[in-house]
Amino acid sequence: MRMKTSQKIDNYMYYIEQAPSQEDLSIKVKFSYMRAYAIKAAKTLASDDSQFIDISLSREHLWRDSYQQLREIPANDWVLKQFRISFEGEEGSDYGGVTREWLSRMAKQVFNQDRAFFSSTLNHQLQPSPLSALQINSSALYHFLGQLLAKALISELNFEVEFSEVFIKHLLHKQLYMTDLNSLDQQLAQNLQYVLHNDVSALGLFFQYEIQVLDQYLTVDLLPGGGDIPVEESNKKLYVKKVAELLMASNMQYQIKAFKAGFLSLIPEEAFRFISQKDMMIKLTGILTIDLEDMQRNTTYGSYLPSDQVILWFWQYLHSVDNRQRANLLFFITGTYPPNNP
Repeated sequence: MRMKTSQKIDNYMYYIEQAPSQEDLSIKVKFSYMRAYAIKAAKTLASDDSQFIDISLSREHLWRDSYQQLREIPANDWVLKQFRISFEGEEGSDYGGVTREWLSRMAKQVFNQDRAFFSSTLNHQLQPSPLSALQINSSALYHFLGQLLAKALISELNFEVEFSEVFIKHLLHKQLYMTDLNSLDQQLAQNLQYVLHNDVSALGLFFQYEIQVLDQYLTVDLLPGGGDIPVEESNKKLYVKKVAELLMASNMQYQIKAFKAGFLSLIPEEAFRFISQKDMMIKLTGILTIDLEDMQRNTTYGSYLPSDQVILWFWQYLHSVDNRQRANLLFFITGTYPPNNP
């Protein structure tokens, strides 16, 4: 007797949840659990037994057509049904390749900074742009983008985009810390640390912060009447907290809220219980296998020599660990993961 799909999912989820060391689960297993959880949740709302959603698009108006045709589809259908993409005027059946092409083209269009949906951090990572609030229906568009990302994860399609760690933490409902500011602006993070650990009386700071909008700088009050509130020893911790909140949350809170609502409409938050922000960043960028020989040829050692014992131990260790741990090391050193492209 063939086991029902729902029973298979239950058995798999039970196995994962009872694993003795969940921290050691591979990324593949973690995201398999995520997909199983999303599918199980969607099946309780399934509207019919059809397996496909046929979508015909114009290459010339790819973004517009995709948004108009997909925005009304129920969330459970996004999860349970396979998209069959076709392009107007082109013959052929979609066995997965056309859908991958569509998703890749959508990602390149949507995450192009010229569209003002996303902006780049100093580490060349993407997060929602405050300028997007100027666009009509921006909340609905971000909701749709959140669904698009969730669909890619469920369908095991490579999105090939590198979001900032701060944005990923928001999506996964992870706690943000002052140290996370380093991933957005390392120099600013150092300046705020200076404020915390030194006398600020001579710095002339007020509860205001300048943000760049296009080619202009706008002054934002961190507190009501912030231009009249000097930063002093007694309130400098509050000043640092307000600057960090502005840059990591409040200046993109509406965009994050809409994106996250779309994202979680397909994948419940509980499905990410084993997934860290670094797991998600690795998954989205589609990291290549790291070539240790090439890495070794292009590494400089400062005051050390390649023959020094500590250097030999370093390379011996890297050869002994898996690709994910090597990628985490590169992230620690550079602040970014190596993308899956030449």
